[in-house]
Amino acid sequence: MGTWAVMKASPLPPLPTSEGDAGDLDLLRRFTTRGEKEALAALLVRHADAAYRLALRFSGNAADAEDAVQTAFLQILSAADKFRGASSVKTWILGFVVHACQRQEETARRRQAREAVAVKDVEAAAPAHEEDQRKEAVLEAVQRLPLHFRLPVWLHYYEGLKAPEVALALDQPESTVRNQLSRGLEQVRTSLGAAGVTLTAGGLGAAIAGLPQVHAPVALVAAVPGMLTQAPAALASSAAGAAKSTSLLGGTAMKITAVVVLAASAATGAVVLSNKGDSAEPAKPAPESGAPSGEEKAAPKGNPQALLGSPDCQPTPEAPFGFRGDGTGRYPGATPPSEWTFHVKTVMDELRCRGSKPKESDGTSGEMLALGRLQDWVVLGPYPAPDPAAALNQEFIANEAALNPADGDTAGDKAWKVFHFGGENHNGISGAPGADLHIAFGELQQHVAYAITNLFAPRDLKVQMHMHIPDGSKVWFNGEVIHNDLKPPYAASKKFDLALKPGWNRLLCKVLSGNTLYDHRVSPIWRIAAHIAPLDPPSGLERKNIVWMTRMTGDTCSAPTIVGDRIYVSAHYSTLLCINKSDGKVLWMHTNLFAETLSEEERNAIPVYKEKIAPGIAKLNEMNEQIAKELNALPPPDAQAPPEAQKIEERIKAREKHERDIDGDLEKVDAKKYRSPTNQHLGTSNGSPLCDGKHLWVVHGGGIYSGTMTVACYDLDGKRLWIQGFLANSGEHGNHSTLALAGGKVVLTFQDAVRAFDALTGAPAWQGKLPSGKTGGGSPLAVKIGNETLILTSTGDFLNPADGKTMGKLGCNEGCATFVWDGGNVYGNSRAYKVSGNSGGAVQSSLLFDVKNLFPNLKRPPGFMGSPVASPLLYEGLVYTVSEGGILSVFDAAKGEVVYARILTELHASVSWVFNPGVCASPTLGGKYIYIAGDNGIVMVIQPGREFKMVALNKVDHTGGQTLSTPVFEGPRMYYRTPAYLFCIGEK
Repeated sequence: MGTWAVMKASPLPPLPTSEGDAGDLDLLRRFTTRGEKEALAALLVRHADAAYRLALRFSGNAADAEDAVQTAFLQILSAADKFRGASSVKTWILGFVVHACQRQEETARRRQAREAVAVKDVEAAAPAHEEDQRKEAVLEAVQRLPLHFRLPVWLHYYEGLKAPEVALALDQPESTVRNQLSRGLEQVRTSLGAAGVTLTAGGLGAAIAGLPQVHAPVALVAAVPGMLTQAPAALASSAAGAAKSTSLLGGTAMKITAVVVLAASAATGAVVLSNKGDSAEPAKPAPESGAPSGEEKAAPKGNPQALLGSPDCQPTPEAPFGFRGDGTGRYPGATPPSEWTFHVKTVMDELRCRGSKPKESDGTSGEMLALGRLQDWVVLGPYPAPDPAAALNQEFIANEAALNPADGDTAGDKAWKVFHFGGENHNGISGAPGADLHIAFGELQQHVAYAITNLFAPRDLKVQMHMHIPDGSKVWFNGEVIHNDLKPPYAASKKFDLALKPGWNRLLCKVLSGNTLYDHRVSPIWRIAAHIAPLDPPSGLERKNIVWMTRMTGDTCSAPTIVGDRIYVSAHYSTLLCINKSDGKVLWMHTNLFAETLSEEERNAIPVYKEKIAPGIAKLNEMNEQIAKELNALPPPDAQAPPEAQKIEERIKAREKHERDIDGDLEKVDAKKYRSPTNQHLGTSNGSPLCDGKHLWVVHGGGIYSGTMTVACYDLDGKRLWIQGFLANSGEHGNHSTLALAGGKVVLTFQDAVRAFDALTGAPAWQGKLPSGKTGGGSPLAVKIGNETLILTSTGDFLNPADGKTMGKLGCNEGCATFVWDGGNVYGNSRAYKVSGNSGGAVQSSLLFDVKNLFPNLKRPPGFMGSPVASPLLYEGLVYTVSEGGILSVFDAAKGEVVYARILTELHASVSWVFNPGVCASPTLGGKYIYIAGDNGIVMVIQPGREFKMVALNKVDHTGGQTLSTPVFEGPRMYYRTPAYLFCIGEK
């Protein structure tokens, strides 16, 4: 038993007061305003059971639990008049218990002579029947949780505190608590599963709530009135003289001393006990932005307890929605489908490919064309070709035009061999899979080789063949030459209209080896890549689990942001769209042009502004309204586009041209100062909209190398509150960084620079260079370290949002990807760091591990094949990272050991820098599965865990280009942004 037994017990007088928080507040006020100690005693007794249970869950033994409750109640006695009503009284009380437990653990003052009483001895005796055994298993699974998961789970599911209340009690951001609840509950479920107990998430929460009641020891409860009566004398003592009061409260003197010391140095703790009017509530995160104006639309109401991905989960200033939802890419509250299809049927569904000479005539031995690609070949060579000019027309094999070999057939001293050129043997440089002869024969100069594939057609068909071939190649189709060219080595793309005959058709290529200067390095060009596109109209549509799909008005990397019943998404260079979540209708679309950021003085100094630019902006707004109306009037997409769709395409193109004209007119005034993003490459990249529940922030523009950018703020109804513009160097890949919100600032990183703006007014706050180099496009994150909220950039810099000062560095640069923050550790695609901070805000970090080889069981892919662009996913102790070439590597988050690595050939990723589709979107958790989206519109669904288990493979055809944005989940639906459409996917 703890020290409470030595205190004098006195009976509690009856106090007429209601139950619930109103009654709690009444009791507290009776003590603080009238000095009724019996009221405070009644309040503490009312919550003694909850306080004791929480301390028991924290410490694991009864004696320490009693001591922690004693300390907490003494602190409450001293600080009762500081309660400001920022939480319920129960939450406020439990916050003191948490901090008392933390101080108890941190100082290691547990009395070694005192016999620890195990939790299971304090709980009910060993159960005898099945239901009791299940409850015991649940309790043990909860108690085995790490402390940072155990306390949120206990407070939320057993004590009934809402997520914001748990956050206040534990002094954690609400977003962190939500993640802890999700991960903690999942770990409990996993632990129970191993013990043979299976429960759903809802059932598990109910099981925890239904655990047997545990009450505080009778002596502890009975001693409360005596403590309140006798404690003031001790509290009046100084820290120096507190030791003399041991005769008053026996073993409690040390606790009272701790209270006095705590009051004298409140800055070192989370509980403030000063007399300066500060709240004595457990410290909580400062608001991330100021209060909105009264004219703004009220934030959508949500359930504070809801997990991310639940329809009831809504953004707040403390936990905004932006990059990958809350930055983690985890949506545990979602229940999306794992299968969907939007497939336009064409003749491509009937074609087959085979390298070796087919033995049958019906095409059954051939493989279907993945994305129209010809990947199965037979190759022969190499042959020296000292005279390239003569080599193409020199027959190295007699009657070469008629060659039609099978695997293993010989030609002189060489044999034909089958080579399947796909993701499993991609060289990481050469682009789309095809007959890559460098892989087959090595890097040779002045040589020639042959490659043959056969294409099966069920009937007479006309198709178009797109070939990526070097100059220095000869191509036959069914024995007839369709290409013969010799020029200085350089990669070229050519198109050929082919008439396929029924049965097998033969494609023969003869290719010279060579090099080309590419991106400041020499890359091999000794390959043939070919894919087939249909010329005949579609024959039908295969559609499954597509709720709606809305035509976008331009390409972008932007993922959608869901707030209440609306979806916000960027499009093209400078457009923000608001879409109705239920049916995909466009509610409004607005443009944020750099020309709109000019001051009145600047506009007056530019004659063309009044003459052309201002009227052009007005016309652009009218065009936006008209396009929105026509988009909403479109019939559902079918296999063949209706006439209305063609009209929309023309309007979108006209709008794009009009926007370019406006930017061009301004650029003509001063090409350096007003460099247009619409007249350069990759100005459409753009990040995702950021929302705190009442405001939207969006960034547009940039483009390759340099261009104007805009940052704008809207309310949820589309009223623009402010807009700012500046000239930025966005780097070679454009700018796809999402803003971060912290300390009332929105922060943007781009290339090697960073800027911050006041979140509500748009006033420039500060700007500067990133200390650790270029971002590559990764997004900044707002992270809570100690009591400070800082900005973590993808360069590994921790910045103070107030002034941009560097508070610490990781010493590594994630580049294109964004780090994952887990409340204490930082994870990149191959590294992990332990991070801590001090009271001054400085950050210390130490490397936990660096995975030197993410692909230990694979031949290490060269070039871009093994380089990650996507951000990692951290889930249940594993880190999932995907390379641009479609290689999945999973490593242990604690040890840094690779669990498994696999080339995701099903995604048909192909990489030659940024010109061919790979995998750029980040892996994302949607409910119980992980979704990995390739650039081709293919999404793989896998089961989390230490073994690769594919659940489904899905494809949408209406991509309109490379799909680079990450899926977003809410409830039973997934929102998937392709260049041409926003898909709403859900079971139908």
